[in-house]
Amino acid sequence: MKFEKALERLEEVVEELEKGELSLDESLAKYENGIKMYRICLGLLEGAEKRLKVFAKDENGRLLVKNPSKKLQPETDGK
Repeated sequence: MKFEKALERLEEVVEELEKGELSLDESLAKYENGIKMYRICLGLLEGAEKRLKVFAKDENGRLLVKNPSKKLQPETDGK
């Protein structure tokens, strides 16, 4: 499932629960579905974060590349 779809479903669940018009059983089922959508969104975001690179320049103007779980390192140009 794509992030946008999971987030849309999660928002729908929250709206339905906030209305307060569901029975207890319906509310519990919606809540469980909301938790499932939340976990899908979280997993997709964590995966994207792992792939994300943050770029910055050091005091000498050299480009630095940072992976979220690693320290800043000068970017190599393949030499």
